[in-house]
This record gives sequence, C-alpha cells and structure tokens, in this order.
Amino acid sequence: MKYKILDAFTLKLIMVVLMVLDHIAQFIPNSPYWLHWPGRLVAPVFFYLLTEGYKYTSSKQKYMKRLFTWAGIMFIGNIIISFIFKRKIPLDIIFKSYVIAFLAMAVVCFNTLLLCIIESNYTFIQVLFEVVSAFGTVGLSTGITPNLTDPSKFIIVVTMFIGRVGPFTLASVWAFKKKSNVTFSEEGFTVG
Repeated sequence: MKYKILDAFTLKLIMVVLMVLDHIAQFIPNSPYWLHWPGRLVAPVFFYLLTEGYKYTSSKQKYMKRLFTWAGIMFIGNIIISFIFKRKIPLDIIFKSYVIAFLAMAVVCFNTLLLCIIESNYTFIQVLFEVVSAFGTVGLSTGITPNLTDPSKFIIVVTMFIGRVGPFTLASVWAFKKKSNVTFSEEGFTVG
C-alpha cells in the first residue's frame, strides 16, 4: 500500500512560504540571518518538480512555453521589487556572472564536441546529458558512462572538476595574477 505524505501542490505551497521567508531576509534590513536557511531548500525542490512536470506533461512544447512565460514574469517582478527596495546589483557582479555563464557554456560545448568525436556510437543528446550532468556534478546519467572509452572518462572527470571548482575560479588562477610586492634581499658571500 502506498502512502502519500505530500502531493506536488502542497509541496509547492510549503516552498513558496520558505521562499517568502528568504526574500524577507534579503530585502528587509536587520532581519535575522536564519531566515535564509529554510530558503536554501526551495531551488532543489522546484527543480525536481520542474523535471517531474516535464516528464509527465502531455505537451512538452506548451510546458516549455509556460516555463519561459513565468520566468519572464518573475524577472519583471524582480525588477519591480528591486526598484521598490532601492537595491541594485553592481555592474562588476553582473559582468562576472556573464563571464561565468560564458565559460560554463564553452566548457560544456567543447567537451560535448570532444565526446561526440570520440564516442560516435552514442547520440548527441546522450553525450550532452552526460557532459551537463558532469559539469553540474549532479550524479545523473543515461547509463553510458561505464561504457565510455578511457579518454572519454577522463574528459568527464575533468568536466566534473571544472564544474565543481567553477570555471571562473579556474580562469582567475591564470588571468588575474597580480605582481607581488615582495622582494628578497640580496647578500654577497664567498664562494669556494
């Protein structure tokens, strides 16, 4: 016998309440910091419900249109709330987020291309799913990973490492080296 503790609608309502608590802590000054903690559960649960809905929908095209419509509505709502509470994101953070998104897409595209060349017996979607899953370090697979060749497995491992550490962090190791102000003193000494 199956017991159903929560249905999807009840779970969504609970997550909305937790998200409101998180937004209160974000936008109202001097709010207790612990109000952020329950809000950390919201994104994974919504992602789960999003994929669950996509799996069981009768029209995937209409489902995607609804998702993009609601994403636009949330974007507009965010602009309005930011205007009301006089909050804005600094331009350097916006620039960094674009750089991170670009680097992430570049890593995923490049590694997908490499795997498509090496593993020609798998479909593009299977390979793309494996690479995106590796980059996101989410542990999902279409089941092809054990059957990949060793170079392909190495590419998956590198993709997981880049995704876990972050492309911006890795890029900043090489791009943002500052000249050190430290100098060592020199001293003469007798040789021989």
